[in-house]
Amino acid sequence: MSEYTEVERPFLQQLAAQGWTVIDQGLQLPQDAAPSLRPSFWPW
Repeated sequence: MSEYTEVERPFLQQLAAQGWTVIDQGLQLPQDAAPSLRPSFWPW
């Protein structure tokens, strides 16, 4: 059991069912910011 499988994924599924565009990056910490439509993960 993980936070992703018990909380995050079901919430993303709910959003998708409501018509939201969902970007699910899965269990691993993302290394590439591009799939999240961000230029980087750093705030500066």
